[in-house]
Amino acid sequence: MEGMVESNVFFARVKQYANFFKKGLYMKTKLVKLMFLISCCCLMPTLYATWIQDGSTATDGNWILRINTSDGVVKILGPNAGSGVLDISTIANDLGCTGVIVGNEAFIDNKNVTGLVLPDNLIELCDGAFERCTNLAGEISTTAAFKMSGYNAFDRTAITSAIFPNMTGSVGAWAFYECKQLKTVVFGDGITSFGEKAFFSCSALESVLPNTLQNVTFIANEVFKYCYALKSSMFLPNVREVKALAFEGVACEEISMPSCTNMVGGCFYGSKIKKITHSPDVQLNGDVFIGCTELEELVPGKFRNLSVIKDGTFKNCNSLKSLDFTGSTFTSVNINSAQYMYEMKYLVLPETLTDMGNWSFERIKNSDVLFRGPKPTIGGGNVFAHNGNNQKLRNNIISLEEHIASWTNANSGVTFTPLANVSDNQKTDDYKYPTTNIGRVIGTVNFGASTHWLSIFNEIGTIILIK
Repeated sequence: MEGMVESNVFFARVKQYANFFKKGLYMKTKLVKLMFLISCCCLMPTLYATWIQDGSTATDGNWILRINTSDGVVKILGPNAGSGVLDISTIANDLGCTGVIVGNEAFIDNKNVTGLVLPDNLIELCDGAFERCTNLAGEISTTAAFKMSGYNAFDRTAITSAIFPNMTGSVGAWAFYECKQLKTVVFGDGITSFGEKAFFSCSALESVLPNTLQNVTFIANEVFKYCYALKSSMFLPNVREVKALAFEGVACEEISMPSCTNMVGGCFYGSKIKKITHSPDVQLNGDVFIGCTELEELVPGKFRNLSVIKDGTFKNCNSLKSLDFTGSTFTSVNINSAQYMYEMKYLVLPETLTDMGNWSFERIKNSDVLFRGPKPTIGGGNVFAHNGNNQKLRNNIISLEEHIASWTNANSGVTFTPLANVSDNQKTDDYKYPTTNIGRVIGTVNFGASTHWLSIFNEIGTIILIK
């Protein structure tokens, strides 16, 4: 191989120098010609360093690869021939290079690569380095502090594990796209983000290790979408933003992102995650938790600065037990935003709430629902439809009395009478406003001139605790 490289180098240099001398013959004065020739001689070492091994080939015994070099770094351009396991580590050692780069689409669609040995001085895997090498299988590992921030590095390969403890920067978009055999990935704290669809449809992926990735700050669209086997918990203490459908279908026990302040539409859609930790200042930009049927706990579950709840945000969160929006600023709860939360036990809505969309809390059962602030507008009815036994909400009088005290104290002449002290002729079974089953009568409000249970919602309205 060395003889072939030296031969290529020799002829390349001869050709280049001949061109330089040919140009020099057309110069008008002997002095200029002499100066030109001296400069050429001075450039010879530089030219030699530039050309050494450029456009040549290297081999590991199975493969012949096209390569370029610059400053001791070998860049693999692609294969001339070969099959079986590709041992880039052997090539790096034979050439005595300082680093290796696998170039853009170097092995794209190559069906002859069955295994891969990466060198410990790997610098970068560029876009599509091993894209659609569908027969590339087994474990891929290196201790190199390399980058893989480009697209499609191992897209649709058959690898079973990727062990990159010192990899740095982003896991590039589509890096392991549809790697159906991939079970385990190992990174280190050098990872800062996950690009779009990095592990999309890696249906056998069981774990991303370590469970705690300290420096990840961003998770792009659909990163772990359809990773149905991903069951190990993930702790991402510095993640700030999670994009749409990032964890769709994931079944891990817990995901902790205590610093996350922005979650984009459907990022947990249809997941089977049981516990999610978030920042209390997080913004839910879309139907973030829709279809999370096994989600039991949001920590802290308080959203102190939430400015909007969009359609379907908590829809079908069948197992979620509590939500507290105290301190949030949203004014409306949109249609279907919190349907079918069967296990909801405690729900506090903010003082800013003025409008409740149709079916927004359909089928919430046995829940504490606390309204604070002005009476919300019921948009189209059926806000609390089909709740509890006989499609009614059960009311907790004691809790209501606790919360009503501040309102009555601030409004002179207003008194509250618990249900136990209301005469029989004032009692009724259902309270409908309009066509909406809010609950049973819980008491009366006395405004001096008249007394009627309807005033609980029409006049106070602010504080209805339903249980």
